[in-house]
Amino acid sequence: MTSKPPRLAVSLVELFAPIDSAEGVLGDLEEEFVGQLARSGLRAARHWYWRQALRTTLHLLWGAVRVAPWLTTALVLASFLGASLLYGVLNRGVIRLVGQIPIYDYDTAVWSWSAAALVRFVAVPLALGWSIAVVARGREMVITTLVAGLLVAILFWNLAVVAHYLVSRGLPVRFVDDRFFQIIQLGMTFPLGLVVGGMLRRIRQIRASRIAT
Repeated sequence: MTSKPPRLAVSLVELFAPIDSAEGVLGDLEEEFVGQLARSGLRAARHWYWRQALRTTLHLLWGAVRVAPWLTTALVLASFLGASLLYGVLNRGVIRLVGQIPIYDYDTAVWSWSAAALVRFVAVPLALGWSIAVVARGREMVITTLVAGLLVAILFWNLAVVAHYLVSRGLPVRFVDDRFFQIIQLGMTFPLGLVVGGMLRRIRQIRASRIAT
């Protein structure tokens, strides 16, 4: 096992840290990691680094919001509204195209439905996440993460309201739980795609800055 900090934890901090200060942040964490390694051993040091990486990421996220709260709010709301509108338009277009497929042609129908699902739940969220990150230059992960968090909060709020209504009408709780678990799995693909799209854009920016230096 390597005696270096966990690579995933390092990458997490690097994604959220400003490009011009990421090297300093990671350097400080690595210096403390070396001290922990000498005192407590590799396993404890790696656990410590993960805890610090998560705390640092949350600190960077909140710090970006606190430094420019109005700009962050405007970018999040504009991104949320734009993504929702564009996704709705594309979603209706895909459904319309799929609706024109002759259902008696089984192979064509299955292939078309699979392609439509790939576009709706993978390609479109990734593209939207990338686009949001382009607009939020320098704050790619902050904005895409906050937009995704807003979408997840709305999803669970709507599910809670609907579940309360269905249970109050006498529908078995187990039935509601099973169906809602499937909806959550499907509903989480869009926010996750946004974050991954923003992450891919951020990684490109990081690599470009390394080449430039």
